[in-house]
Amino acid sequence: KRLASLRVKQRDGRSKSRPGVDEQRRLILEGASELFAVSGSRGVSIAQICEHVEVSRPTFYRCFADKDALVEQLYQQAVRGPVELNMLSLLRRGQMGGTREGLEKLADEIFANAKLAQLVFVESADPSSPAYAIVQRSFDDAAKEVEAWYCERGLTAPSRTLLKATMVAAQWIVHDAITRGLSPKNKRDAKAALWELTSRVFRD
Repeated sequence: KRLASLRVKQRDGRSKSRPGVDEQRRLILEGASELFAVSGSRGVSIAQICEHVEVSRPTFYRCFADKDALVEQLYQQAVRGPVELNMLSLLRRGQMGGTREGLEKLADEIFANAKLAQLVFVESADPSSPAYAIVQRSFDDAAKEVEAWYCERGLTAPSRTLLKATMVAAQWIVHDAITRGLSPKNKRDAKAALWELTSRVFRD
């Protein structure tokens, strides 16, 4: 499909390029997250998303197979940061040293998308929410990768329960900072708490 090359009429009669699929997908995700933050993912229909973003239903279905596919992609983006922040960023270099800067960078990325991060935190506590299954699957995948990292080095990994509990605790730290207001002090406190949490779990 050559969406980027198509042209549409503006109100003044001039034409402008229609955004391509990638840009349309980004706009739909952004608009959906705004609606979900108010009504939750289950309380918003495809028609409402299309109206909010000012796209047609065919355009929506060019970008996503259905609403579940949109929710999946949106929440995967939102939880990927917290999962890596807890686990993988501390293990990529095979050592504890030199990872705090990367951990703080990931925290800043989550804070930059605070509304969605907060929505995921709330909805992931509801087993009937799409976020619940996505978060649990992400936590399991991250825990398996951590376990494999330890196994490759002949080390004993923390228990699966502890790994997932650490992820949940980090989610709470991020959520608490957002709820209290993302002032410089609250951000610093959250980053310090995240570092203390993960460094204690993954101490050498």
